[in-house]
Amino acid sequence: MPDRDGLNEKLERLAAEVTPRARLLPAAELRRRADRRRATTVVAASLATVGVVLGAWGVTVDGEGRAVAPADPSTSTTTAATTSPESANPTESAPTSLPDKSPRGGWITTLPAAFVLPHEHVWDADESSGWRLLPCLDQQGYPSDRRRTDWREVSTSEPEATWAEQIAVFESAADAEVALADMRQALADCAEQRDEAENGDVYEYFWEAKDSDGDAVEAGQDAPDQAFQAWNWYRMYDQNGNETARLGGEYFTLARVGNAVFLTMDSGESDWGEPGAAERSSATEAKTLRGFLPKLCTFADRDGC
Repeated sequence: MPDRDGLNEKLERLAAEVTPRARLLPAAELRRRADRRRATTVVAASLATVGVVLGAWGVTVDGEGRAVAPADPSTSTTTAATTSPESANPTESAPTSLPDKSPRGGWITTLPAAFVLPHEHVWDADESSGWRLLPCLDQQGYPSDRRRTDWREVSTSEPEATWAEQIAVFESAADAEVALADMRQALADCAEQRDEAENGDVYEYFWEAKDSDGDAVEAGQDAPDQAFQAWNWYRMYDQNGNETARLGGEYFTLARVGNAVFLTMDSGESDWGEPGAAERSSATEAKTLRGFLPKLCTFADRDGC
């Protein structure tokens, strides 16, 4: 696999700076709410937390094992600033300098007809063209989306829950790496956000992300070039600053193999402070990725997976 120590160190620093963060509502609902509410970004308050590793991924919780809630908006000393266009539509990351290890036959830039996602014959095909991981309120996508050369998605839903799988291929591994870097940057830029409704209710959204330690997503001799998970939750307060809800929502696993990026999502109402909730999601999605790796290796560089 290409040597990306410099990039990995940068991403690790980004992850280290991320405090508990989340968002429950899907992107479409957030955009609808944004049409009638003012979205702002909150500067992170200092929170006393301890980190615990659930399975092979990290989650920030308080001393009693609960996800840390933000300060009450009526007493918080944090300041808010209007979300900028750059937050809603992040700037594309700079191209990386990966060594040229393109396959001898060239990168596969069109998904083969025989290539299927893990649940492609179980879930429904989806005609959407955007990544479901959109941390920033009112975010429309990523600049690197235009570099995609092919795309596929399947999903299924039931009341209060959605599952989805997405895959995109790019002209090169460097372009695919830029796509992942864009997502990690958005997670850092929009780690904590505040949304105020017309009736005075306040929503505070939080995101957390963690790189894979390797063992969780490797399958025998196969391993992705990059892999990470991200999850979110929110806290809601009424006009008097009283907390009225504390829920979590989407849980994502992403992996890059060569010039392909794969995403799997589990979305529902589950506070990650609930004992074992994050561990269950991380274990299930890591298992899906491990089982899918042999097919993802179709897009690997000349060194293979």
